[in-house]
Amino acid sequence: MLAAIQADPNLPMQFQKAVLDQQAQFAQIAADVEKAELVADQANTAVVNQTMQVEAKADHWPTYAWRPFVGFCFGLAWIGAYFIIPLLRGWWPNNAQQSIPPEAWIAIGGVLGVASFFRGKMQSDARVTSDDRG
Repeated sequence: MLAAIQADPNLPMQFQKAVLDQQAQFAQIAADVEKAELVADQANTAVVNQTMQVEAKADHWPTYAWRPFVGFCFGLAWIGAYFIIPLLRGWWPNNAQQSIPPEAWIAIGGVLGVASFFRGKMQSDARVTSDDRG
């Protein structure tokens, strides 16, 4: 192989060109996959938003109250985990400690905290029309 490369000086350039062409193809495939993932994420988000809007406009209280109920449950869990359990730690049997992964709280805070803040702000503004279902 070395003798063939030494005999034809164009072979190393052809090999390098083939490698670069293959790298360009891989980069194009990666870009296409990334675009497809973004399109799928956008479609998924649109479906979730549409579902939430339908639930919010539902006539039955369990349907439109479910998400706020879950939000309040997470809020109570957060208060319990970070305030009540540490206060009770001295009285807790065997000094047990509950460990909650920080990623769980980041997800809850990001989804419920921001969304609940803006939703509550919107609902408290008298200029925003709503159906006042409670």
